[in-house]
Amino acid sequence: MLNAIILPVLTGLALFLFGMKLMETALSSWAGPRLQLWLERFTRTPVRGLATGTILTAALQSSTAITVIAISLVGAGVLTFPRTLGVILGTNIGTCLTTELIGLSLGGIGVPILLASAGVWLASWLAGPLPPAAQGLGLDQTAASGGGRGWLR
Repeated sequence: MLNAIILPVLTGLALFLFGMKLMETALSSWAGPRLQLWLERFTRTPVRGLATGTILTAALQSSTAITVIAISLVGAGVLTFPRTLGVILGTNIGTCLTTELIGLSLGGIGVPILLASAGVWLASWLAGPLPPAAQGLGLDQTAASGGGRGWLR
């Protein structure tokens, strides 16, 4: 029983806790003022945190990953605990949303959505850098790097 159940469970728990601590350390060294600004913006109110958690969970399809990231951000001192409550509640809604999307049988509109998104991406890629009027809005990431075509050069 010790080799079959208890040892694997304890090993898995130790590995999980080690991974959490490693992610916490990496997030604390990686988190800069820009990440801090985005996190404060998206978790300013509990409702915003709930929407953020819902959208992220629906996109990543893993409420556990979002919850672990949120807890690691709290441990790293990047986020406060009250701001993560909305995010964690949103992960539960995001999980339900993902299940509902699977049940809707959206296979028939998959190709048109793929073509429309490819068209929008191609149009933004061909447009190149932002005009000078939009650069003051904080949207100048592509303008500073030479537009969307910089990776081809």
